[in-house]
Amino acid sequence: MRDAIIIAVVCVAAVAAGAWLFFTNAGNPLTPSSNGPVAFTVVIEGEQSGGVTERKNYRVKSLEDVDELWRFVFGTSGPAIPPVDFSTEELLAVFDGTHSSGGYRIDVLSVEDTASARIITIKHVEPGASCITTSAITSPFQIVQLPKTTLPITREDVTEVRECE
Repeated sequence: MRDAIIIAVVCVAAVAAGAWLFFTNAGNPLTPSSNGPVAFTVVIEGEQSGGVTERKNYRVKSLEDVDELWRFVFGTSGPAIPPVDFSTEELLAVFDGTHSSGGYRIDVLSVEDTASARIITIKHVEPGASCITTSAITSPFQIVQLPKTTLPITREDVTEVRECE
């Protein structure tokens, strides 16, 4: 009888824990279980984004989308597409638009989940008046990899003027 009671208590605890995980989405990797910073990794960045000439951002959630993005940025002779498990990860591609000189840069500064959105903070770096830059046309970009989410994405832009000596 004592063994039956122990087994019953363990079963009830297991069912309760399973129900809690199900109803709180704690077991769903696409729904954040807590608010706060989100880790990300820079996949690739550069000064020539090919066909992207305007300040834009793209959220890439599938292999088909990344194939299209890669062709748009690199044409047919770009680097290999990095392996991405799109069931648990996604890519964000940020583009600074076209500039008539060098010295510009774009960086994802931070990613943070809140209860209602994933906030991406993007830093746009511009050369200061004292900087000597190349006269080549540039179009900076950065592509980052991060955990997939169902949250909508919002962005905050920060501009930094980098002075040169």
